[in-house]
This record gives sequence, structure tokens and C-alpha cells, in this order.
Amino acid sequence: MSGDVDMSTRQQLAQTLEPLVAAGDVVLDCSQVAFFDSMGLRVAVTMMQQAAQLPRHSRWCPRGRCAGCWSWPG
Repeated sequence: MSGDVDMSTRQQLAQTLEPLVAAGDVVLDCSQVAFFDSMGLRVAVTMMQQAAQLPRHSRWCPRGRCAGCWSWPG
């Protein structure tokens, strides 16, 4: 991911992540994300919850600006 993840890009993020989560292991790399608002976070959390129901590995990797803002339990 790169750029801004916000209300205007949340649908694109969801459409991109849904088949990836269903297909296998997912690492959500936010190292190139400049801005991540609550709407984008909601999509990411929803996808992580869906992935947790599957026998696969998923990880959200905040880096850069996002690293100090978010932590993911587990």
C-alpha cells in the first residue's frame, strides 16, 4: 500500500484485500502509507478479522509514520 488510506480510497482497499485474504497469507505493509484514517483502519481491521477465521497467517505491518500510531495484539 502507498499514499493515503482514507474515506475516498477505502472501497478500493477493500476490493483489493478481499480476494487476497480469501486466497492465502496476507501481509499488509503500510511502510509507504502517508495517512491512514479511521475509515481505512476499519477496512484493515475487518479484513484481519476475516483472515483470523481462516487457517492462514495474516499480519499488519505498520512502519514509518504509522508505526507510532498503531499496535496490533498477538
